[in-house]
Amino acid sequence: MAMLLQVTPAQAYNENKPRLCVNPPTRAGVDIVVARHVVRQIFRTGERLGYQVVQIHHQDPHQTSTTNTPPSPTELWQATHRCGGMRGISTHVWVESGEYVLQFVVASMDGAGPFQDRTHTDVSNFDERVDQAVRAVLPPATMQLAPGQRFEPSIRAIPQPSLDTSTSKGTTPAGIHTEDTNTEEAPATPHTAESNHGLWVAIQSDSAVGLSLEDPFYNHLLGARLDYQLADELFLGAYLGYANVRSKTGRGANLLSYGQVENRIPVGRSGKALLPIRLGLGYLPFNGPFIRMGMGVQFKLDDASYLGFDLLTPTFWVLPDRTAFSLNVGVEYTRRLSRKTTHP
Repeated sequence: MAMLLQVTPAQAYNENKPRLCVNPPTRAGVDIVVARHVVRQIFRTGERLGYQVVQIHHQDPHQTSTTNTPPSPTELWQATHRCGGMRGISTHVWVESGEYVLQFVVASMDGAGPFQDRTHTDVSNFDERVDQAVRAVLPPATMQLAPGQRFEPSIRAIPQPSLDTSTSKGTTPAGIHTEDTNTEEAPATPHTAESNHGLWVAIQSDSAVGLSLEDPFYNHLLGARLDYQLADELFLGAYLGYANVRSKTGRGANLLSYGQVENRIPVGRSGKALLPIRLGLGYLPFNGPFIRMGMGVQFKLDDASYLGFDLLTPTFWVLPDRTAFSLNVGVEYTRRLSRKTTHP
């Protein structure tokens, strides 16, 4: 649905400076104070890059941000055109793994772009990271780009003045309307600022159905897995579990172990659902190698736990005389044990 935007009455326009139009940040589960802080820093950075910075408002002129979805690049371009700006910028803010995540989009009237960038930050370096992210998507006012031309900033080469976060109470950048201008609050820490690296534990149950028409079988696996998170989406795991398998005399008990590499792909920006893609290699005693490939879905229960389902899990059981094939269906509960703390 199109976002309804309007521009506040223009301030005294400096015709010597191109205009940068700032769209009110959209936010998901983030306090409005954070959105105000983002706008103030965009004003500072935009002015340092040579723009006259103005605020685009929604129908309510006192609304600093919305909780709606961010405008599309086309909607941002249209709002920037109505604002009379050379370029326009929008921001979407949410919280993920204990950090603020900010997605910036810049539309340009010269036909270049749109330019996009995303940054993760905590409160210790909030203004600096916002400043760097804005510089990564916003060309200086003096830079002319051809239609379709990419903007390749060199952030380190751009002089960055020291960021003054000690603004006196009751002051906001010109043209910004907030619900209460008597105080200026800094963003609150959403959670303890830590990296995503750390240990996870999973309790996992697998039902394995053999697909051979000549020799169908059913095995069941129940075990635990310890995962180490190498990066935001990459995990290495070690599994050890009880295997109730079909044997020549009926049913038998065994002990299965395997190592696993996993990529957990976020679904959407909220991080409430993940798509895990897995490959496990192991060994089943008295039988042979074990190969498990999986794809499923995980749902976030809270900041430290997920409930997951493996829906498509082809598995190979290498036996002394042949290789059996099964499709597994699994369910698991995953919980974070620890995270590696980062130091600003």
